[in-house]
Amino acid sequence: MLAVKQWSGIIVTFLAYMFVHAGRKAFTNTKSIAISDLNMEATVAGSLDACFMLAYAFGLVILGGLGDRHSSSRLLSISLVSMGLLQILFSELCLAGFGAGGFKTAFLFFIWIADGLAQSLAFPCAVKIVQSCLLNGGGTIFSIWACNGVLGNILCSLISAFLIRSHPGPFGFRGMFLITSACNLVITYFVMRLKSPGSHTIAEPAQIELEEAPSVNTSLVEENGASVPEKNLMTLSECFRTPGVIDFSICNACIKAVCYAMFFWLPFYLVSVYKLNPGKAAGLSIFYDVATLLGGPACGYLVDKTQKPASVIAAFTILAAGPQLFIHLSSSVPLLKGTSRFDGIPTSVVINILLSGFFVGGVLNVISGAVCAKIGGHGSTSRVTGVIDGIGSLGAALTQIAIPLIGVEDGWLTIFIVLAGLLLLSAGTLFRIIRDEWL
Repeated sequence: MLAVKQWSGIIVTFLAYMFVHAGRKAFTNTKSIAISDLNMEATVAGSLDACFMLAYAFGLVILGGLGDRHSSSRLLSISLVSMGLLQILFSELCLAGFGAGGFKTAFLFFIWIADGLAQSLAFPCAVKIVQSCLLNGGGTIFSIWACNGVLGNILCSLISAFLIRSHPGPFGFRGMFLITSACNLVITYFVMRLKSPGSHTIAEPAQIELEEAPSVNTSLVEENGASVPEKNLMTLSECFRTPGVIDFSICNACIKAVCYAMFFWLPFYLVSVYKLNPGKAAGLSIFYDVATLLGGPACGYLVDKTQKPASVIAAFTILAAGPQLFIHLSSSVPLLKGTSRFDGIPTSVVINILLSGFFVGGVLNVISGAVCAKIGGHGSTSRVTGVIDGIGSLGAALTQIAIPLIGVEDGWLTIFIVLAGLLLLSAGTLFRIIRDEWL
């Protein structure tokens, strides 16, 4: 049984990263206001998204290891405060007309890139804290904890739906950023009060060692306000040579590419293909987010029971490929359209959206939580999380560039074929680890 101190670390970091994701989506939900009311150019808005994702991805890889060498709770606090202040500054610059193009727009890019780097500190440090609160295993708890991002997205959507409907225009734009930033600043107080749950609860790496193990450093490092032995702290190059890191990084890149493609493009797809109004399309797209919440604990439970994470992850991604492809085939093939409809679209499409979200969200939560903690152990959890999640975020960023190039008017079939193919590829990247799990 976990002690109160351990549960407090899990719950506080859950809320902290939920608010990080809510803040991250604030610009997505107010982008239409920025373009229509604040004279921001559409190309500027798209470029800001791309720059943020790239800065976040590279920040995870480069800065992720800081959480292993310094107090992870202190670094998480710095990330939350920096993010809150930068987003308030960003919104005020947008309101002052800095997004209309010209030299002043460079300041917006500078602030948004800095925000991406600040956010890249949060997730590795949060995983480090949770890993220190759990005994060996904990895949189910980790998978439930990793649902924080989806809940943050839903929370931001609910806030924006209420706020922007009642206060459209610049007031709603400023209010969205103020609310999410305030949440970050409030939760920082509780993060700073986190203490180490005790060395006896530290999960050690299970059957995963460095191919060229570094010499053990017995000096002390600060972990959540307490001094603990520094053990197997990896450099970036050593992290890449660790068995499983490259495999799961590529796998995560493929899965995140699919998940973020659905996150950013599913509402537009429903509007484009079924001519739904944007509000209804956004509401229906939440089905995907809800399904990912259910898939995470299910996948984590199977990992705990089987102790074969790669095999479970590969099974989930293979099972996800069919529903991912049939989301579009159900709308374009007459035989699959059927007569039953749900809120204006074929019921078969809704079912496939749910199944895709369940399987894709399940593996994404397990990789970003339990797998990273297992590979990194106590010494290098933050470093491993930064690399695996960073490469995954890079895959997500590249997808956002590729989808418009493929075409979102007449290229939907190609897009969904590519997404289904990425899911099958993600399973193939784990072949070596699956073989080792069964031999």
